[in-house]
Amino acid sequence: MIDFKGQGDLLSTRGIVRKAITLAVLAFVLASCNKANTAAESSAMTRTEEFNLRERCAKAAAELYKEKSLFETMRSLHSDVTESYLAHYNAKLNKCFLRVVTASIHEKGGYQLSISMTDVFEHDDAANLIDFFDAQNKEDHTLVPITCILGRGNCKSKAEFDAYTYPFMSE
Repeated sequence: MIDFKGQGDLLSTRGIVRKAITLAVLAFVLASCNKANTAAESSAMTRTEEFNLRERCAKAAAELYKEKSLFETMRSLHSDVTESYLAHYNAKLNKCFLRVVTASIHEKGGYQLSISMTDVFEHDDAANLIDFFDAQNKEDHTLVPITCILGRGNCKSKAEFDAYTYPFMSE
């Protein structure tokens, strides 16, 4: 006859260890699934919040555009004027920007281009550019900014202005 007494304790200990390991693995898997669900839920909330911020930005920018528009002023000075604006919520900076572009053609030749970028909620002019091209000056066909301000500094060209403002309006 075989005596299993000594091994019975060993078998029951192995069984308990196996059950404990199985329960630990199961708990880990369930916890991971729960974390994934929580991440997906918070991600969905983030998207909803971002959508709401973008919508709020668009509305506030439209109101600010009505206040800042140069269209009527430029229209009274020049016959051919176009103006457009773009609102952009930058999620990385958590800021709303308004970019207004006004272009006018002068009766005697030449044209003026005005671009402004404003932090909508701070009402802070982030950048401003005014370029004028004089068609009568045949030697110089480049735009030389009359005014070019970037944040708290100045710039020397439209290319420099565009390079500065691009990250704000594209993120």
